[in-house]
Amino acid sequence: MRSAPRSRREIGIIVVSLTAAIPLDFMSGFVPSSARVPLRIEQIDPASDQDWDEQVSTHPRASVFHGSAWSAVLSEVYGHRALYLRAWNEGRLVALLPLMEVRSAITGRRGVSLPFSDYCDPLLFDHSAAAELVEQLYRIARANRWKFFELRGAGLTGLSTPVSKTYFAHRLSLTPALETIFAGFDASNQRAIRKAERSELAVEFSNDLASVIELFDLHAQTRRRHGVPPQPRSFFEAIHRHLVAPGLGFTTIVRKDDRPIAAALYFQQGARAVYKFGASDVRYQEHRPNNFAMWHGIQELIRRGAEELHFGRSDVGQEGLRRFKLSWGAEESALNYYRFDLRQAGWTGESSSTVPSSANHLFRLLPLAVNRAAGALIYPHLD
Repeated sequence: MRSAPRSRREIGIIVVSLTAAIPLDFMSGFVPSSARVPLRIEQIDPASDQDWDEQVSTHPRASVFHGSAWSAVLSEVYGHRALYLRAWNEGRLVALLPLMEVRSAITGRRGVSLPFSDYCDPLLFDHSAAAELVEQLYRIARANRWKFFELRGAGLTGLSTPVSKTYFAHRLSLTPALETIFAGFDASNQRAIRKAERSELAVEFSNDLASVIELFDLHAQTRRRHGVPPQPRSFFEAIHRHLVAPGLGFTTIVRKDDRPIAAALYFQQGARAVYKFGASDVRYQEHRPNNFAMWHGIQELIRRGAEELHFGRSDVGQEGLRRFKLSWGAEESALNYYRFDLRQAGWTGESSSTVPSSANHLFRLLPLAVNRAAGALIYPHLD
């Protein structure tokens, strides 16, 4: 049985009472101790904290992944426990770090910032706070007996800290004129968009549950073609409830003769947007519905005030997906994850989490209903 969340007072007692030495190489690459600031660090659940979202919104790198709505999705669907950190220095807010505890009898207990999130950079208002914040994170990991904790994105670790996993990230500025944005696309992408426009496709933007379910149905088909199970339908229903319905996201649905043939799901936090899911019916691929969905999704984001679109992470080996994102004129950069292994008492280097090809083959063969059921069983143990 999962224990009840600890109060702020209890967390403070735990941190003060811990006397275990921090590994000597733990702070390698961080600012020297003489430059660190004394912090007061709170551990909170954003679902019950009225100030979290407002404080997140004041940081220029904030995304939907940092907010309480995304935390509610992960807690509700997978049972992950929110242990978000907020740091103060003499009454001045200096850092916000979303963090969740993932517990599994199969894959163990660990802290992740954040599960199922492409990136979730710690939000630092004062970079000199990074070292002490990570020290506190280490103590919390010890107190909760985690195997490791993982940070997804830049902001806390030093330059000499080993990278545990590297992905590609792609960002597109939405501030130029629409004609300039289109001119920045690859010629092949421009031709695909024009072909889609001649194919009598219809596009719609929606915040209702029916459109999210249509996207999920296409997503399940697409994932099966790729040899992986989809996340459960309950995950998409929770996304609709906590993000799409309240206006933090929307779906783009492309139809051919009233049939949904492609869909995309976008999140938006102020001026920053994220392309989270895209899927299509392979039988209609000749009409280039994915290009059509993205192009109209970009225009809708601009109408809604977005100034940057993040295309999410891409595995280094996913060349097809990488080319698709680059074809939109997006700027490519490395997206690094950092993992501290408490058993090894140090930051771990490059690791591999590739699914065996035999598993991919199996998931392609399974009936769609079985594939969906497998996803519902598997994803609570993943992050």
